[in-house]
Amino acid sequence: MTFFITYNLLPLMIVVIPFYCLYKYTSVPPKRILLIIIIIAAAINLRHFFLFGACTGFDSQEFIGYGQEFASGNGLTGVIYRTPLYPFICGLFFSLFSYPLSALVIFNHLLIILSIIIVWKLALSTGFSLTCATFAAVFFLLNSLVLNMAQYIMSDLLFMFLLLISLLSAVLFIKQAPSMKMALITAILFALTLHCRQLSAPFAYTTILISFLRAFQNRCKKGFLVTAVFALVYFVSIVPWSLHNYKTHGYYGLSSHFGANIFTKLTSYNLQDTTSPTMQKIRPVYDNVLFDLGLTGYETPEYPESDWTINIIPHTLTDSLTINHGMQYHEASDLLKRASFEGFAADPSAYLNSVAKTFFSLLFKHHELYPSPKRVWPQSLSPALLPASFFRGFFYLPGHFIFLFIPLFLFYKKKSFYMLIPFTAIGTGYLMTSLVQTGFTRYTIPWIPYWAILAGFCIDKGIDTGTIIIRKFKPHIKNHLSKPGTLVRKSASKQDTP
Repeated sequence: MTFFITYNLLPLMIVVIPFYCLYKYTSVPPKRILLIIIIIAAAINLRHFFLFGACTGFDSQEFIGYGQEFASGNGLTGVIYRTPLYPFICGLFFSLFSYPLSALVIFNHLLIILSIIIVWKLALSTGFSLTCATFAAVFFLLNSLVLNMAQYIMSDLLFMFLLLISLLSAVLFIKQAPSMKMALITAILFALTLHCRQLSAPFAYTTILISFLRAFQNRCKKGFLVTAVFALVYFVSIVPWSLHNYKTHGYYGLSSHFGANIFTKLTSYNLQDTTSPTMQKIRPVYDNVLFDLGLTGYETPEYPESDWTINIIPHTLTDSLTINHGMQYHEASDLLKRASFEGFAADPSAYLNSVAKTFFSLLFKHHELYPSPKRVWPQSLSPALLPASFFRGFFYLPGHFIFLFIPLFLFYKKKSFYMLIPFTAIGTGYLMTSLVQTGFTRYTIPWIPYWAILAGFCIDKGIDTGTIIIRKFKPHIKNHLSKPGTLVRKSASKQDTP
């Protein structure tokens, strides 16, 4: 907590002072302040692009392969593990540009800049103050983890942007009178987000449910019709690619990644039940994979994310089952999924403990990606302004803000239901990740915009509280100093001092 206050909370409060003064003590319009933030963001992102360029780490090579296959005229026939939207975008960039990797990195940076506008608008639409929205835009702008992710050819930033704009559209759709236009726009946006990552599905289902309940409460026929159209467009959008997968690979669905993902959870925490029917079926192949990776009899570290070798067990096993044993990818994925469920069922308490550890890791730890001031501005400026240690935790938003947000929200007089959306988005995303995966920092990237809104609210209320306290005690201080003899005693004490 001391680290949080010293190296996160205080620096964040300091950095928003210029924008707070612009908003409170000048006549600069709020949209002009947002424009200033966007200009700063463009400069920071441009600098980052020229300094760091494209990086092919993590899963970037896989998406690059999809792009090259598409540009060669083979389409997306090899895409079954991933949802199709980002491989398709990679294919377009490889087909249209001479330097596709650089073009994709520029695309990522543009997504970051556009996301700043959506963060600002979403904060206002969900009932937060203009000051909070401005702070949120600044905190998102200065987040080094988001900037770091821009150099990778991966779908994280696209998913982040699409989910942001989908939730903004959903809020406007629910708050307004039933509108067929907004229903279609929101359904299409959620459908695009689903084709980027299926993690967005609960948010679309929740929007449909709230829209239905609103229509039921108001006995509104148009509301029921609008909700039905929303649901129809959303669910029908899944059909084309699912049919493509069925015809090409014999599997109906947008992707078959679930088995490998949840098996990562199983093996990372060593929860596999070697006596279960499914593990018995794949045991020889599994043992060979562990031997090849040098992991025979491995022990789980405190944070499995720290050992990358453990985390590639599922993919190596899937490759062995498909390449060496003639299985279809979806068949191998289904085996891994069943083995995982059997392992969790054999020891539920150990599984729940792993979920809690992953959630904690997502909130407070860093693996693969680390906060870095040099991503945001020249590192030589930091010691010139403040000691370098002051910036260690500056350019990210830690999980402590959840514990600040809850009490501040409960005591906030103007709170509304919609203000819980950023909090709920973080909780949903982190919980779903914790249930089926390990706590790599890059999995937190799509949820950083909502952290920025929570942090903006906390800092905004903190400044307001401080202002109220100062105003409350200022008259008492003046009265005390104005009492007869006060200044005399002060001057006497000065004379008595040797």
